[in-house]
Amino acid sequence: MNRWGTQTGAILLSTIMLVVIVTILVLSLMQAVWLYFKASNQIAVKHQEFYQLEAIAFRPDLIKKLLKNRRCVAHEADPNQLVDLLLTHQGCEYEIDGRNYSYLLSDSGVFPCLKIVSGNKNYASHHWFVTIATVERTILQLRIALPASPGVCEQQVQCIDAGVISWRYLPSQ
Repeated sequence: MNRWGTQTGAILLSTIMLVVIVTILVLSLMQAVWLYFKASNQIAVKHQEFYQLEAIAFRPDLIKKLLKNRRCVAHEADPNQLVDLLLTHQGCEYEIDGRNYSYLLSDSGVFPCLKIVSGNKNYASHHWFVTIATVERTILQLRIALPASPGVCEQQVQCIDAGVISWRYLPSQ
């Protein structure tokens, strides 16, 4: 009986250990799957924020509306300063499709040697820096060139297209 009791105890102990190890493995795999879904959802949210900002930034009527509001023009030329101003709520508010956005404009001035061709005429380009932020602190910065009055250039002339000529995306942290 003593020998039989020892074998039964060893089998029971081995079975319990095996069940514990399998349970730990299953729990760790469940945690890995949960972390994967959490990361995947965060990436999807960030992509959605970017797509919303991009859709708003490339609306043709928006830039014209923003440029009309001169009180929202900051005189800092540094794009990082514009971001800091927006993050400290010093920008103007704009609501589109039920969502609130903050924005600031910076007038970079007229560049007479960067010409925009419209029709048969060459115009100097007037550059604006538009910074748009969501409530979640996702930021999109655009450099926009618009035709200005014909200017005289004494250097080599380069032709550019009107509209968005560069952009910078800063996802929320």
